[in-house]
Amino acid sequence: MQQINFYRQRVAINVLAKDIANARDIYDAAEGHAAIGVLSAQFASVEEGVQEVKRWMAEIPSISVGLGAGDPAQYYKAAMIASALHPAHVNQTFTGSGFAAGALAATGGQQTCINALVSPTGTPGEVLISTGVSSCQGTPARVSCDAAVRMMQDMGAHAAKFFPMGGEKSLPELYML
Repeated sequence: MQQINFYRQRVAINVLAKDIANARDIYDAAEGHAAIGVLSAQFASVEEGVQEVKRWMAEIPSISVGLGAGDPAQYYKAAMIASALHPAHVNQTFTGSGFAAGALAATGGQQTCINALVSPTGTPGEVLISTGVSSCQGTPARVSCDAAVRMMQDMGAHAAKFFPMGGEKSLPELYML
């Protein structure tokens, strides 16, 4: 079973690897406290993604299915790859996290951790939740971190993905989240 091995039950890194051998090197260097990302954006279809992610999962015990640069258009593909394979982790847009939770539950994949993508606003204590395909095109939806986290819980997400960080510029906001 795929799972994230959190360091002190609290933190793990989520990193991309160039290939399976590199993924193994990273995973081992992190002493198993890593989820290795495979981006859904690189696949032309869900089926292609399922086949490739399955190969990675056979070698690495903690795979994360990512969107690819936070691209909201990838929410469906990432969710469907995850629901077919039950990796350790899947990244989602804020608005797509409920869809992913439902798809995973329908296939017995409730152990897969789901991140819901929120973006910085420039104001500590507030985040943008309008990170979906349509919502990112409209009026920005700024909410308190407390409201965002509670909504994530309501939708079945387990954690926030704070993106894009912009280096250290957004650290005060991350601390509030």
